[in-house]
Amino acid sequence: MYTNASHDELIIFTTNQPTNTRLYTLAHNPAYRNAMTFKGYMQSHHPDYFLGAGMAQPPRPNIACAGAVRENHPSKR
Repeated sequence: MYTNASHDELIIFTTNQPTNTRLYTLAHNPAYRNAMTFKGYMQSHHPDYFLGAGMAQPPRPNIACAGAVRENHPSKR
């Protein structure tokens, strides 16, 4: 993904080839989300893992809905 020079367009390259790779959204990636804050929510290009051909599966993010109790939360013990 790229932005144009004036940062008012998002350029996305995609394919019609099927894949078994499943990723969470980039907005769930802490480094990517943090980069959005210092760029004023312009499209960031800073995930904390390699995103491309030959990549390893990135770690699953630690995500929960606000107010939800997680299974491994100390209050559940």
